Amino acid sequence: MKYLGYMFRAVVFYGSILFILGLTACQRSRVKTNLDALLTDLTEQEGLQQCVVYVQKGGEVLYYDASGYRDTSRTVLCQRDDIFRLASQTKAVTVVGLMMLYEQGLFSIDDPIAKYIPAFREDITIRHLLTHTSGICIDPPFDSIALRLGVVTHKTNECVTLEQNVGRMALLPLKHAPGQEFTYANNTDVLGRLIEILSGEDYVQYIHDHLLEPLDMSDTYFYLPKEKAARLVEIEKDFRIDMPPVVDYTLHSYPSPSAGLVGTIGDYAHFLSMILAGGIYKGKRFLKEETLTLMQHNEVGNKRRENIGFGFAWDVFYNPLPPFNSSCMRWGGMYGTDYLIDPQNDMIIITYNNHPTSRPIRNNYKQRIIDTVYRSLNLY
Repeated sequence: MKYLGYMFRAVVFYGSILFILGLTACQRSRVKTNLDALLTDLTEQEGLQQCVVYVQKGGEVLYYDASGYRDTSRTVLCQRDDIFRLASQTKAVTVVGLMMLYEQGLFSIDDPIAKYIPAFREDITIRHLLTHTSGICIDPPFDSIALRLGVVTHKTNECVTLEQNVGRMALLPLKHAPGQEFTYANNTDVLGRLIEILSGEDYVQYIHDHLLEPLDMSDTYFYLPKEKAARLVEIEKDFRIDMPPVVDYTLHSYPSPSAGLVGTIGDYAHFLSMILAGGIYKGKRFLKEETLTLMQHNEVGNKRRENIGFGFAWDVFYNPLPPFNSSCMRWGGMYGTDYLIDPQNDMIIITYNNHPTSRPIRNNYKQRIIDTVYRSLNLY
């Protein structure tokens, strides 16, 4: 009888494993079938130049593939390890780097930034910078003032240091009193300079040594090596968010902590996996769980927009509409990249393309990709 009991438990155990493996294979098949069809439609019928999508659930990669073309002439097929302009996806990397210093007790969230960079107003705190409520603004009419002061608002071919640019930003008039409104701007540049002051290290070197290298993000750069430049997806020559229109990312120019990174979707998946795993990647702890909880708290109430608040690096959701839930975190970049972290469903969805957001594809392709994943997994 004892032997039969052992056999029964073994059958149940291994049967459960086979069931889970079969379920994962079934999920992977549904996600692949539905996403393949959608991406083909987006790139062949609806004008999207290229798209790479990565889906991970329960630690398993359910989808990782590319569609479309790397170049604007549509002659070179897009590959899943192509390099994309990450723009504002850089912000989360900078903020995680800063919060690692927070865990060392080197600053307090409500410290005035003037304690470390005296050129700024005393009433602007680090919390205001983390939540884009400082009042710093580079949109009209402040863009002309920023230009006059020599503030670099994005990637540039000019050789400007982080210290120089942040010093110029301190001279900008504020759009509103700190904490009064949510005004999205290059607050994260100031936080990048704070990393330098607190750590005593160059910002780019700090990010490389403490995040990119230990997270195996070997294809993510502020300064793209020339031998990898051919893998950077091509963008329309008249897309003028870059000033000048075509930026050479191989130059050692301004390393914007808000928007300066280029990289692959696979690399960024490592970064997001660390966040999803409560701050751990391959057994190494980068952040404590309580620090991530602090970063995920809605700090701006309803100042952001209905149903969507903001933590320290990304959108968070209150009264969320399906398929989102209150655990979700989402952000992206102006060139078309997007990511979603869903701890409740133990899932990551990343969408990469560099189609200018000033030329939107109809029917919101990012949301369509997210919806397709959730529906394929019967989560929506």
